[in-house]
Amino acid sequence: MTAQIHAFRVFNKNFVLDVNSGSVLQLDDLAFDILKDYHPNSSEKVFQSLESKYPKSQIKEALEEIQKLKEVRY
Repeated sequence: MTAQIHAFRVFNKNFVLDVNSGSVLQLDDLAFDILKDYHPNSSEKVFQSLESKYPKSQIKEALEEIQKLKEVRY
């Protein structure tokens, strides 16, 4: 089963909906910025687009956390 997610913002708060499980999670700005255009093989693209806004170490940590969550779910 492939992950189907939808990142969205409501009242200046960030959320992601996991369509497969129906889970809704609140996100910080970095995780939201990554997930709104997320593709599993796009780590380099993520770094390029976000490194001017966030430290590279934080981007790397967020990507690792997203990968861990994917592994647990699927």
